[in-house]
Amino acid sequence: MEETVAEVELVGCDINFYCLDLTNTAVVRSCRTADSTLLILWQADDRELKEVEAVFRAITLSLLL
Repeated sequence: MEETVAEVELVGCDINFYCLDLTNTAVVRSCRTADSTLLILWQADDRELKEVEAVFRAITLSLLL
C-alpha cells in the first residue's frame, strides 16, 4: 500500500488480526527523509480505530513536517 502525507510517499501495509476475541488493525508505514528512515505503526481494535484514526493521522503528519 502506498499513500502520500505532507508530500512524503509512505509505503506499508494494513494488518488485520484477532486478539482476545476482538478484531484489530495495525497500520504500518515507512519512508525515508533527508535525515533518517521512519517506521510508523498504529494499532487499535476496530471499534476503537474509528474513534482514534484522526488522532493517529495527526501524529503521523506531525512526524513528517
